[in-house]
Amino acid sequence: MTGTAQEPNRLLKASLDNILSSYLACTPSARQVIDRVYAQGYGKDQLFHDHFAFRTFGVPGLGLDSLGSALEAFGYTRQDYYSFPRTHLLAAWYAPPRELYTTLPRMFVSQLQVEKLSPAAQAIILSYTADLADSLSSSSPGSSSSSSGSSSSSSFAATLSAWTAAVTGVLPWRTPSREDYLALLQESEYGAWVLVNGYRLNHTALSVHNIAGHSGDIYAFANDLVMKGFKLNEEGGLMKVSPDSGLLQCSTVADVMDFTFAGAEVHPVVGAYMEFVERKPQPQHAHLAAAGQLQEHQRRDGFEAASAKDIFASTTLAAAAAQKQGIL
Repeated sequence: MTGTAQEPNRLLKASLDNILSSYLACTPSARQVIDRVYAQGYGKDQLFHDHFAFRTFGVPGLGLDSLGSALEAFGYTRQDYYSFPRTHLLAAWYAPPRELYTTLPRMFVSQLQVEKLSPAAQAIILSYTADLADSLSSSSPGSSSSSSGSSSSSSFAATLSAWTAAVTGVLPWRTPSREDYLALLQESEYGAWVLVNGYRLNHTALSVHNIAGHSGDIYAFANDLVMKGFKLNEEGGLMKVSPDSGLLQCSTVADVMDFTFAGAEVHPVVGAYMEFVERKPQPQHAHLAAAGQLQEHQRRDGFEAASAKDIFASTTLAAAAAQKQGIL
């Protein structure tokens, strides 16, 4: 299901467009960045998405593999794994075909290691995901055939379910109660985020180094954001820099939005945010930058676990601030 050498698969492109539209509809700060920073400065045609990031529950049929399988079907290739022991998270990133690096975003998919939470937190999550996991294993086409065929069809159903949830932004489980959300929030902010947001886009990262006409680096870009009133994530420092100095990242603090809980109760929850990235040329390709011949795949690729840990805090900081204000 890959596209041509120059163009991505049409279904993939349509899916990503829909994912992005749903994200922008629910993330006012992202729309403001586009309207106040890009549209008034560089032009909206200078929006380049370095990567999309998704969060998942690590339960059978619904973890990072469920989204990863869909991405691999579209031609993406799984790259490095990352572990975040203190927050019980695992992650992996997926690279698009090299010839589509300037057209398709990288994908960063993480999952909560549910089995490492307290029994109470596990019970909350499984009360929402168990029925869905059971239906995926029992109702998929071909499930009554051989065991290998049943496993294959169950895997397909899980992939389809996760990808559909990501594309539509619809929760793949029943609407949660506020009581469960707040209880989970006390132990795992990540878990509480997934409970109410599902598999919709957690954030997109815009590529600063691809902005034509931007004379400064990401530090100048971040300063422009601050001057325009955007609240940036200062966990671990405002700028997250990899040890090799090749990957520089910063992000906004996540938005807080209204959510309709079970029983038609409407209360604030933490939503999505936006990240900004600068990737330096790989040392062996540095000479191509001066000649204007540098390709995206020749820049520092991948991610950095320590930086990712601090970027994750964009939602944690929003939750802490909202709790301090008494609105969460």
